[in-house]
Amino acid sequence: MVPVRTCVGCRRRVEQGDVVRLALAPEAAEPDVDRSPGRRREASQPGRVVVDAAGRMPGRGAWIHPEQECFDTAVRRKAFSRAFRRPVSVESLSFDDVEAAARSRRRS
Repeated sequence: MVPVRTCVGCRRRVEQGDVVRLALAPEAAEPDVDRSPGRRREASQPGRVVVDAAGRMPGRGAWIHPEQECFDTAVRRKAFSRAFRRPVSVESLSFDDVEAAARSRRRS
């Protein structure tokens, strides 16, 4: 059985091999946690979204087609913040990064 993932841009459900995984950079993967019972404090800085080419980074992931339209739609809809369930920054992420990861995976 092939895993199925949902693209954060177009919201289509597709096989995992057709989309690229994005994750939060390790320094932002975990929010600051207040150790008091029942209390959780959000991280002070937004998480930085990066391409997870190997698919092995820890934490929540978001999946996206390597298509410009899906990328633009996800950025416009702020879909990455919803997928990661916290504020994120996509300024360091470009469509070229997503496309390069898809190309390198196809070559492997």
